[in-house]
Amino acid sequence: MFLAVFSLILFSGCEKMNSLTESAKDKVHLPLALSSLKQMSYFLREYYDQHGFYPDSLEDLQTSGVMSEKEFEKFSRYTSGGEKMKFAYRPGYSADSKPGIIVIHTPKPIGGSMAYLCVDGSVETSDEETFRKLIKSP
Repeated sequence: MFLAVFSLILFSGCEKMNSLTESAKDKVHLPLALSSLKQMSYFLREYYDQHGFYPDSLEDLQTSGVMSEKEFEKFSRYTSGGEKMKFAYRPGYSADSKPGIIVIHTPKPIGGSMAYLCVDGSVETSDEETFRKLIKSP
């Protein structure tokens, strides 16, 4: 009986510890994602300077030679909840588009925050509800 109760307490503690660990990791992953988004803004701008428009896909940054394969692997992905994910890209915009339009973002929140890059090169975070409103606005 004692062993069963002890195991249950230990198991509960491990679950709590895992969620705390994920929360702590997300506090590290969010600034890394923001840094990667800022790097992506430089690559988008370089692509724009060479072609006069933003690419149809993020992969075009690599195939056009603006980014190396190593840079693409490093900056086009982020980690959330221990999972490596690709940033979402919204084609059809350019550096001349209305400031504040979101072009690259995390498809899932990191520690409760969505991270995104706007066409003007600004990198921001917001809660999911605010993000959903922003991404719908023209």
